[in-house]
Amino acid sequence: MLSNALLAAAAGHELGMTVDEIGKGLEQAVLTSGRLRQYESGGVQVIDDTYNANPESVIAGLETLAALPGEERRTAVLGMMAELGGHAGEAYPRIGKRAEELGLRLVTAGPEADAYGAENHFEDRERAAAWLSQNTASGERVLFKGSRMAAMERIMNSAFPE
Repeated sequence: MLSNALLAAAAGHELGMTVDEIGKGLEQAVLTSGRLRQYESGGVQVIDDTYNANPESVIAGLETLAALPGEERRTAVLGMMAELGGHAGEAYPRIGKRAEELGLRLVTAGPEADAYGAENHFEDRERAAAWLSQNTASGERVLFKGSRMAAMERIMNSAFPE
């Protein structure tokens, strides 16, 4: 999202817009649902990035979660990434390792997501949502990410309703 904002700002600058005009335009930008949208539910800060997923966007999401200010625990809830083909065998473990390097608690759900290597993996959405509801504290930040096929918003909405 930052890259897109910078490109838009550069285009505006090239077209003669002032810094104030560019800033006002960026403030008015409306994000597509499921694209780093944030809300609070029962004291938990939820980050909805359920729109889609590929290895690069998942790593970017993990790094964004880890870089947020504060000392609260951060949990990444990840689902499958569709259409990886022969790259899946390398991508899932690499992402799981990156989550560990960043000090994130990793929870995975659904088919193929066990390949991330998370300690907390659930085959069905209902169990994942129930576990998250019981094992997430007020003040915690929780990122949800997965391909559209993973329907991670179902887990998110069940565990952390708006």
